[in-house]
Amino acid sequence: MNMTVEQVMSVELVTLSPNHRVYHAMDLMDAHQLRHLPIVDEERRLRGVISDRDVKKLTHANFNTEEESAQERLSLLEEVGVVAHQEPLTVSPDTELSEVAELMLKHKVGSVLVCGTESGELVGIVTRADLLWVLCQLLRPSTFSPMSKSGEETDLKS
Repeated sequence: MNMTVEQVMSVELVTLSPNHRVYHAMDLMDAHQLRHLPIVDEERRLRGVISDRDVKKLTHANFNTEEESAQERLSLLEEVGVVAHQEPLTVSPDTELSEVAELMLKHKVGSVLVCGTESGELVGIVTRADLLWVLCQLLRPSTFSPMSKSGEETDLKS
């Protein structure tokens, strides 16, 4: 069974523009319970991605001096376009999920961004959670109803 990215990717994306500040990224990650935020330009072309780990690196948990604390406050004002990964892993909607899983394992990342083949426009994201959802569906006994990605059971007949 060959499944493609298009079958499981999330398409309702929360994004940032390159000139948003790190504190905007933190707020959005908290509000939407996200770990990765794509950064796009006005045409929705991918310009980078910022992760919760990137934010944590900028905002150290333990500060020993006032100078370090001031440095943290300044880092929150950095533009995400400056601190983001400029060349994140991308795939097209027709990429097989097995290839995506291999990429994520090889590069030790929690998500892969999906760009349209013609336009280069960001069209989706595949996360570890999406791949686990697929695994759950494949491992479920056939007597059970499939679950939606939100964890609720769904009826395939409707």
